Amino acid sequence: MKIKIKSYYGDLPEYLTLGKVYEFDKWSDDNDDNDGSIQDDIGIGLYIFLDKCDFLGGGSWEIVDDECN
Repeated sequence: MKIKIKSYYGDLPEYLTLGKVYEFDKWSDDNDDNDGSIQDDIGIGLYIFLDKCDFLGGGSWEIVDDECN
């Protein structure tokens, strides 16, 4: 699944880019789970939540391509 930053609060970390599309690997097949991982701009894996993400100051990610649909 591909995601990009939908909203963020405060300063955006330098290792994430607004408008960039990231590959999101879900950690569960449950439709209710919105957690998984991405690889940031410097190649480090981040465990994230699609909603209320700590890396985005409580902001959220937007799904731009869901290959499951």
